[in-house]
Amino acid sequence: MTKRLQSVQVQLSAQADESRRLETELLRLEMYASRFLAERNVDDLANFENDAPRLRELVSTVEQYTSDWSLSSLSERYIAKTRAAFEARERLGLDENSGLEGELRKAVHDIERRLQTLDQESLTVHMLMMRRHEKDFMMRLDTSYIARFEARADEFSAGLQQADLSEIQRDEISALFSAYQRGFEDWSEGRLQLMRQQDMAVAAHAELASAVSAMSGDLLARADTATIQQRTVIDGTIVAIWIAVVILITICGALAVWIGRSIVSQIAGVSDEMLSLCRAYDTNASRPLRRNARSELERMRRVLDFFAENIAETERLNMEVRFHRDHLADEVAKQTAALEHQKLQLELSLDQERELRQLQNQFVATVSHEFRTPLTIIDGTARRISRSLSKMDAGQISERLATIRSSVRRLSDMVDETLDSSRVSEGEIDCNYACVDIRQFVEGIVERHRDIASEFTFEYDVGMLPDCVDADPKHLDHIVSNLVSNAIKYSRLRPHIKVTMGRDGDCVFLSVKDRGVGIPKEELPKITSRFFRASTSAGIKGTGIGLNLVAQLIRAHNGKFNIDSKEGEWTEVTVRLPISAPEDAQKQDADCCSLISAA
Repeated sequence: MTKRLQSVQVQLSAQADESRRLETELLRLEMYASRFLAERNVDDLANFENDAPRLRELVSTVEQYTSDWSLSSLSERYIAKTRAAFEARERLGLDENSGLEGELRKAVHDIERRLQTLDQESLTVHMLMMRRHEKDFMMRLDTSYIARFEARADEFSAGLQQADLSEIQRDEISALFSAYQRGFEDWSEGRLQLMRQQDMAVAAHAELASAVSAMSGDLLARADTATIQQRTVIDGTIVAIWIAVVILITICGALAVWIGRSIVSQIAGVSDEMLSLCRAYDTNASRPLRRNARSELERMRRVLDFFAENIAETERLNMEVRFHRDHLADEVAKQTAALEHQKLQLELSLDQERELRQLQNQFVATVSHEFRTPLTIIDGTARRISRSLSKMDAGQISERLATIRSSVRRLSDMVDETLDSSRVSEGEIDCNYACVDIRQFVEGIVERHRDIASEFTFEYDVGMLPDCVDADPKHLDHIVSNLVSNAIKYSRLRPHIKVTMGRDGDCVFLSVKDRGVGIPKEELPKITSRFFRASTSAGIKGTGIGLNLVAQLIRAHNGKFNIDSKEGEWTEVTVRLPISAPEDAQKQDADCCSLISAA
């Protein structure tokens, strides 16, 4: 009976191991699929195709144990959906020069080069706007950007008809633009199809993984039940052995009394020899064995007690061995599962690192686009001055040079902002504290921005302020300038900005409130994340690192940063800085000057 139960338990444990191997193989295939779709590495595609037969083989093996789950159909559906996603990915292209992405890239470069050759600045600006919607669609996969692209395409077509071009040049540009439109339509449809195929593949994987996990749990439960039954039988066997031992001892005692009464002298000799034997091995006996016992029966009793103690000790050791044997397999399984979990966690961390790298690549593409716009304006304006220098008066030349200087200043500010953000994140920027008149300092920055945004009205609400605040003037200038310039940039339709300053205990606070596009509530916790831009900022220039740098600089001053907004209505940013330098501020009110995350 014990052997049969042990055989069943071993068989169920082997089946549970097969189901766990099936789960591991399914995780490996999903990892290959995810990496291929994210990084387009053909090695991951080859690994998926090589391991797919192994998944089918394991499914076929595991399905023999139970018929409660249709694993074959689920696994075939998962493989088919994943391969469909692979085909959609290959159709889009495995690199920037192949597939639909390569065709779109070629069409863009062809029309941009032609427009640059013909020096069509207006059409180039329309192209830049369409490229912006193209990038927005690529990053968010929102179909609304397709409609915006089509609207910009209509504006381009209208502008083409009004451009100062010959009929042949207009037809040539029209043909190139049609190729670009077709390329964008095919590419955007391919991206949406890839997203749908990925969603179906993920759903198929989740369904298959759920079925495999349920089956594995069922097999483990059955194995545990068999183990419990085996232990019950073993315990019953031990009880029976003990009963037999007691009966045997009783019989031996009765025989000893009978034999002792008949042959006392022979028993005495035998007992003496047994006492000598016990004395030779009695190094841990609980009671001493003495020869001068009152009778041979007492001597025999002492010997039997010694043997009983040894039997009890042997049984205790056997029970410890059985306990360790029964729990060894469970411990090995737990350790194996823990190692597999750690392995998957490491692979997940690696995938997250790759996702961050992809986000940084997208940021580089966005910044490159933002850098290209002022460069295009500089180049176009310089060309216009070069062509019409003899016909232009000093005022027109000064106006065009002001445009060039403005674009250069914008480009320089973006470069400085990017470099400062990198230095702050790596701890390379220190604070050089000085005494600052906060009111005069802020009003000077506001007046500086009033010169470049004359249509805006600025409202002041100033309370009691200290004569001196310990701060780094350069960093403080960047903080206030960024807040004011953001308020101007995102509230062009309602040009009114309110600036509030005052003192709160051992801190000073500055608040800048605009009536602009606002920020959705769900995006406020992420607004100071590096490279993040709100969805309401579409079509407005920016890189997504300005508020991140502001939050970092405020943190370096041991201050607080808070932002609140209502989408489409207003946005208010509040900065709170300690009046004294950090070494003094550590002794002040912890609630006022403690460092918190902007998020």
